[in-house]
Amino acid sequence: MRKRVTIATLAAAALLAAVFYAAPFQATPAPLAGLFPAGPLLYLEAKNFAAELRAWNASEEQRRWLASASYDEFQRSALCLRLQGAWNEFSGAAAFVPDSALVQSIAGSASALAIYDIGDLQFLYVTRLPGARAMQSALWESRAKYETRHAGGVDFFVRVDSGRTVAFASTDDYLILGTREELVAGTLRLLAGEPLAPVRQDAWYADTTAAAGAPGDLRLAMNLEALLKTPQFRSHWIQRNASEIRNYRAGIADLVRNSSEIREERVFLRTNPRAALTGSAESLLQLAPVSAAFTHAWSRPSAEQVAALIEQKILAPKLLPPMSNDFAPQIYTPAAAGDESDLETRIDEPPLAAQSTLKLDDLRRLLSATPLAGMLQAQSGQLLADGVLVATPTVLAVEAERPWDSAAVRSAFTAAADSLWTTQAGAGSGWVAHQRGPRTWYSLDGLASLQLAIDGNLLLIANSEDALTGVLDRVGPRTEASTLASAAIFRHAAAAEDYRRLMTMFDHGQAAQRPAFFSRTLWSLSDVFHSVREVEVRTRDFGGAVSETVIYRR
Repeated sequence: MRKRVTIATLAAAALLAAVFYAAPFQATPAPLAGLFPAGPLLYLEAKNFAAELRAWNASEEQRRWLASASYDEFQRSALCLRLQGAWNEFSGAAAFVPDSALVQSIAGSASALAIYDIGDLQFLYVTRLPGARAMQSALWESRAKYETRHAGGVDFFVRVDSGRTVAFASTDDYLILGTREELVAGTLRLLAGEPLAPVRQDAWYADTTAAAGAPGDLRLAMNLEALLKTPQFRSHWIQRNASEIRNYRAGIADLVRNSSEIREERVFLRTNPRAALTGSAESLLQLAPVSAAFTHAWSRPSAEQVAALIEQKILAPKLLPPMSNDFAPQIYTPAAAGDESDLETRIDEPPLAAQSTLKLDDLRRLLSATPLAGMLQAQSGQLLADGVLVATPTVLAVEAERPWDSAAVRSAFTAAADSLWTTQAGAGSGWVAHQRGPRTWYSLDGLASLQLAIDGNLLLIANSEDALTGVLDRVGPRTEASTLASAAIFRHAAAAEDYRRLMTMFDHGQAAQRPAFFSRTLWSLSDVFHSVREVEVRTRDFGGAVSETVIYRR
């Protein structure tokens, strides 16, 4: 369930590709879907492309992005070089330079961009642009270098150079630009009312637009089934989650902006519909403190998912397995101990001795004994007393269909702790009871911080007393199951400074020759979006379709 959010990144990736490569050929409205020949992989439309372009050019985000370390890194990337090569090829075939001035000259009101081949970047762009403006553009002025063709009762212009094709036409206040002759001819034929299937008749497009609400300022429609068949997507899609996307055949994302927020409304259609999902994510979300930097609640987790998160966040936090160097530098961990990078080793008490395996069998049996209605993760950053290191106190809440057995829960966690740490005099195997108003919570009598509380069907687990009591104080009557499948909130403004400190610590642990990837390149993205205070993502699973609402609050 949680990974489903990553599908939405496809929308952002397509928008970026359109801005960078197809700058003059960017997106717009819904009626235009009747003017595009059927078969695109992506279809992007805007109600007023010229206004969106002006807003972007005047934005603080654009200025910060162009000055950021992330943009510098992007310019050196293989993707950028590939796009630059395609841009140069297009420029040669077009006999003009598709720069920002040209983009602005052919940016009309309602506009749309369809991408038919992501490997060769074959696209078609249509915009509503008064004829007088179209005639003044560099595109129109270059027509003498083109050959003339005829379709739908209108002349259009085609030029081929080094295997690249550029074609364009201007008629009835429409400007049409494409990288294939038949695409431009198809639009002219559709304008003339000739029998030709438009994209709005494609099943994937018709189904997603029917499931979605009114179009936003920007609308992106995605033919996911066709995208997954392309080798470029399978090989280069940065999220590497093709198996997750394969569950969906099509999707759509609508974006609406106002002065205080940007809102996205997304709909994804399942390839194989299933029963709608209900659970307790809605009520669990209310337990998270408003100070939590990151909150995630979701319905119907599996016992294995819960056990894995307990291990990762509470019992045995550790680095994930090494990733491919195609993504980011690995954190350098020296084999020798005792140097300046070994900042957390205590010399006044014996260290925790991690065993080769963490025994979670008892915990898994406990979690599997009853259906789980939902789970909550709430996590924050906390600057330690030394003013340098940052801790990440975490609390997990697991709601079951039946009340938890307090003794069985403590026994399962005792078994896990005994398998993980070397203890002295039985430390780590006993529990100390504490009272918090009418409720009792327990702390592990050992060298590590482990806190538990049970309130009927609700189990709370934390690695910090403050994190546990912060949620325990919010426990009250819980609402009935709802259709909310997942909800996540990231409070960027609250987490930014702790995030910067953590990124700096990561880079200090790198080998000397490593670049400052985390504290410079990655951190600069946070600076680009400094005006975004928090991001919230809510997902509802209706069986045949999944809807998401994403809100970027300023």
